[in-house]
Amino acid sequence: MSAEVKSIDFDGIREETFQHKQWTVVSRKSHILHSKCIENCAEKENDDKCLFCKFQQELQIPNFPDMTFAKNLLRLQHSSGCGLQFTCLSALKCVENCKDPLKVDVADAWLEARNENQFANRISKPYNWTFSTRYIGDLLVNDNNETFSIENAIERIDVDKLRQKEEILFYDDINLFEDELADNGVAKCSVKIRVMKERFLILLRYFLRVDNVMTRIFDTRFYYEDGKNYLLREQTLREGSLKVVHIPPQALLDPVQLSNYLPLTQLINEKLVFPKT
Repeated sequence: MSAEVKSIDFDGIREETFQHKQWTVVSRKSHILHSKCIENCAEKENDDKCLFCKFQQELQIPNFPDMTFAKNLLRLQHSSGCGLQFTCLSALKCVENCKDPLKVDVADAWLEARNENQFANRISKPYNWTFSTRYIGDLLVNDNNETFSIENAIERIDVDKLRQKEEILFYDDINLFEDELADNGVAKCSVKIRVMKERFLILLRYFLRVDNVMTRIFDTRFYYEDGKNYLLREQTLREGSLKVVHIPPQALLDPVQLSNYLPLTQLINEKLVFPKT
């Protein structure tokens, strides 16, 4: 049975909790991270530092996105204790390991726009200035230190079932980070969830548009259907040069429309199987 959505506010955070059968869904939304330390944390212990300084310590990137939603998250926990979690910090940690070969004139404009920023002396080229991330979420472990096992899958997400008109019991759209690339485009990472009576779908998306240069959409979808002992996880990468692919201007602003014009360059289908009980 589903329960009502419970909402609470604390520490500048709006948290919603939704219980549906064996799953507990928690979403959190808050304001963006400050652009600098505001608590003089230099002499404080790590646990006492402000969130900005904790992010600076955890991440090896020389600058944060203009809009870093440090407290935002989505968490789903199954009655087995296993679960999924999506956070801004984890998404930005994957930026460090995602080598972005994109080197264009607007990269210099992006760097110049940050010359007065306290990070300027840490910025050197090459740098993943588009915050490209291959983040696919975090797997949570249960009390026995078990989590999902990952298997290759032939089965695909049932799009026809998702197109059926069903009552949406819970929906949320959570931004993790966003940057306007010094007015030369957009880089955005967000996660959405839609819960129906017998299934749910999560879409984790990184969307990049560098004006007059290229665009990229890296999507990770999670699909669960009642009665199954697994979730499906589907990763897709679509990207293209705007000098090669003709895309209507209005589609460049909408990742849903845009995906119809971009070639699929990578597809990974997997099962996330619950641990045996």
